[in-house]
Amino acid sequence: QARTHRIPNMQQAIQLQQAISQAAVVGRVGRPRASISRVVRCAAQIASRSLTPCKITGVGSALPKLIVSNDDLAKLVDTNDEWIASRTGIRNRRVLANGETLGELAVKASKAALEMAGVQADQIDLILFATSSPDDLFGAAGQLQAGIGAKNACAFDLTAACSGFVLGLITATQYIRAGSAKRILVVGGGALSR
Repeated sequence: QARTHRIPNMQQAIQLQQAISQAAVVGRVGRPRASISRVVRCAAQIASRSLTPCKITGVGSALPKLIVSNDDLAKLVDTNDEWIASRTGIRNRRVLANGETLGELAVKASKAALEMAGVQADQIDLILFATSSPDDLFGAAGQLQAGIGAKNACAFDLTAACSGFVLGLITATQYIRAGSAKRILVVGGGALSR
């Protein structure tokens, strides 16, 4: 039996298509022979649910104090500013020195982001720290949690190199949309030069 369903716009068509895929998977788990009409009904219910909106409400940053220029590097190895800048676009870089740690920089950046957002640390539900160079081999998210006083938050590290911060944003969005968290602090940091 064929039925025609009117879909007002492309966005709803995409949502319905995604919902049908989700409903078909759910239908197969519970009942291998779920009827098409049941799948379509289930898909329509899923499609009608609005996604929880997510937005970035605050940002912060922190940099190491030590600046190393291309001219400084030229004193150590056979190179010059023009050669490095023409190939990389880099003229200066920041390096952790004199006892600075990535964790300290993460705490400074996090506090700035929380201040901009108007959020207290104890209102954070989850902390995602994206880094491939934590101060501690076993991770740094817990230390960041303690450093900002986020006593109600769960915290874990993500290790995905250059894409870590983007992965952190995607992961945060999924936690919010699933209803598992309302406020998430995503921090990306790297200290490959110490």
